[in-house]
Amino acid sequence: MRASLTEPEWRLLAERIRPLAATLIGDSGTAMTFIRDLDLAMSMPSGPAAKQRLRKLLTRHEQTRAWLRTQVPEEEGYRTAQLVRFLEVSAPENMALGQRVPLYVRITRSDSDLGAALRAFDVPSHGARVLISLWAPTLVVKDDMEAELTVPADGDSEPVRFGLVAHTAGLHRVTVRVFRNGTLLGETAVQLAAQTVVSGQEPIVQATALSSAPPDPGEVTLHVQRDNDGYRFQFLGEVMNAPESVSRLAADPSQIVERIVDELTRMAAGEASHDSSSLIRRRLQGRGAELWGIVPEKVREQFWAQAGRISSLTIVSELDVIPWELLYPVDGDRENGFLAETVPIVRWTYGHKRVQRLAVNRLVCVAPPPQPGDEGHADGFSAEMAAIRNRVQTISDDPVIEDLDDLHALVEADLAGILHLAGHHEYSLPHGPAVRLHGGELRPVDLELAAHRNRWKSNPLVFLNGCRTAGQAPAIRTNTGWADTFLRIGAGAFIGSLWGVRSTSAARFADCFYEHFCQRGKPLGQATMAARLDIMDEAGDPTWLAYSVYGSPTATVAGR
Repeated sequence: MRASLTEPEWRLLAERIRPLAATLIGDSGTAMTFIRDLDLAMSMPSGPAAKQRLRKLLTRHEQTRAWLRTQVPEEEGYRTAQLVRFLEVSAPENMALGQRVPLYVRITRSDSDLGAALRAFDVPSHGARVLISLWAPTLVVKDDMEAELTVPADGDSEPVRFGLVAHTAGLHRVTVRVFRNGTLLGETAVQLAAQTVVSGQEPIVQATALSSAPPDPGEVTLHVQRDNDGYRFQFLGEVMNAPESVSRLAADPSQIVERIVDELTRMAAGEASHDSSSLIRRRLQGRGAELWGIVPEKVREQFWAQAGRISSLTIVSELDVIPWELLYPVDGDRENGFLAETVPIVRWTYGHKRVQRLAVNRLVCVAPPPQPGDEGHADGFSAEMAAIRNRVQTISDDPVIEDLDDLHALVEADLAGILHLAGHHEYSLPHGPAVRLHGGELRPVDLELAAHRNRWKSNPLVFLNGCRTAGQAPAIRTNTGWADTFLRIGAGAFIGSLWGVRSTSAARFADCFYEHFCQRGKPLGQATMAARLDIMDEAGDPTWLAYSVYGSPTATVAGR
């Protein structure tokens, strides 16, 4: 086997052979070792070392080499040109104020090694229909902000054209995303410079790699983004529904959310204004229905049309202040319960790849030191971390981090495993979230240097099991919450709470999550949903609805 394949092609071949390994290799012990080594190689950061490791593994056994010959025939030079596809965006680098300029988007095949594949999609012989979505909040888009195109099985797609106009000078960012059914396949962005006078029109060509495996069956995406007049909601699933634009929402979401968060935090603290768990649940249902009213009516109808066939829901939204996990869909006689108890819910933020294999060979726990009046919780934190270690059973047994310097050192180094922060976390306006450790407090802004360096190449799982760790606070040009910051550092998945949670329920949720994810091998979305259902019997406690998950719903543990 020649080493002419690109790394994305080797990764795709690894994904294809994994479910076939036991049948191909025959010996169960050898097959299990092969799968374990394959998953560990898949969790390596993108680069020459990962490519070399994957090539050696896939050519280790006679049976796997024979299979490879069926996938990469000799007469095609062992190339798999159809395996990797690219989202290509082309536009002028400079644009004159008030002048319309074109931006072209197409899906191509390429021999270039542009990096790791971002998401999977399959192209049947008759071609595949995909949706191209444009986001340019500081520009005027003269055409529709999305278009469908057909990707042929044996070539490049025809380009789709968008018209852009700038009315203010400066740099303007344009983000392009591609969807297949309800799955976000990938995205890329270009920056255009708007000036009063433009002397030349040097084009920019930006490409992002995509791979060619099927999208997640039953996955749907709720896509919410700002435009010039308000918000655009789009429900993408079996049907690529047109977006529904609203100039204003039915209610101010920030005001609704603050009322909800305050009440839910008091409920978790045992200070509910109702006497029975049934009355508390009814209040929660009312709050969830109130949030459901924020969603436009047409989008709600699209949800009901596919409700019984949804395997997971991904939220891609700029309304991150909304606790989507609390949504209680109800319209007339259509009512299925809380969304979070009927379908796995995950979120995703713009510009980050979705990781399908999460390594758990290392567990690092962070425990803030007890604050005055908080000493009684130390034993609970210790018990939580001991239970997690029992569930994860990692190769590396790291000491608990309590010092801010030690945490910074960890963040600046690559981490292949799990970072779990237990204990109490603070949230205040206007400062936002913070974790107090020996040596000072940690805020998301303190991690910006590591985020710009994109330190973590091994895409660890980060779990902040404290109060209000997942939400975002609006800031200039970016979000300042923990989730966005850790994802920009390189986390492959993030779990955190949106409001103050009960410490005993939080510890139990973490234990149940790691049981389902690490021991039982459930995908990230299903493991989270199972943990919610495991603790929802806590009378009057809304902690089971508090957790927000960022990542791929089908991500699994590497090496299992």
